[in-house]
Parts: sequence; C-alpha cells; structure tokens
Amino acid sequence: MSLKIKIAARLKVKSAGVNLSQKCIDAIVARAEKGLTDESDDTAIDANLDTIY
Repeated sequence: MSLKIKIAARLKVKSAGVNLSQKCIDAIVARAEKGLTDESDDTAIDANLDTIY
C-alpha cells in the first residue's frame, strides 16, 4: 500500500462525519507525506496529521 493511500485512509478515519472533498483530502495528504516513509505506521501518520489538520 502506498504512503498516499495510507495517509488518506487514516485521514478518513480521523475525520469521520466530516464531508471532505477529494481536492481537500489530496491537499492534506500532500502536506502530511513530508517527513514520512512508506514504512511509517499508523501512529506516525496520525501524529503528522494532527500537526496539520
């Protein structure tokens, strides 16, 4: 699974009930993938998303 897909999946879980457009999701994913690697786990992805979103 690619990093972008993992980040988007975690974002959808964290923002359940919020109607985010695909454009918004793509923008958040682009910012969140900085500093992460393909081996990053859910905890690291969540921490990075928390600083952005």
